Amino acid sequence: MVRMKWKTASETENAGFIVKRAVAGSGGHTGIYEEIDSYMENEKLEGAGTTEHNTTYVYFDKTVKPGTRYAYVLQDVDYEGHIRESEPLMVDIPENRVITK
Repeated sequence: MVRMKWKTASETENAGFIVKRAVAGSGGHTGIYEEIDSYMENEKLEGAGTTEHNTTYVYFDKTVKPGTRYAYVLQDVDYEGHIRESEPLMVDIPENRVITK
């Protein structure tokens, strides 16, 4: 499982967030990003609208596979549909290991 956590210092007409993920290979090669969740389906990704207060968001990706490297981007969508996208974040999921004695 991957836990993503981010905080906004303030928000202006923030409708919400979209989480996208791609499988990342060695040498920095990244596959095609696919939307894995959105504020349109998940109320925990809804934005705070317009506020001058800090807001903390947390998202859990429970669909990762062991031994895989993923790249994530977060998209912030305003009320008019304008999208701002974060820089990719790489996450390595370790192999499952069974230890026998």
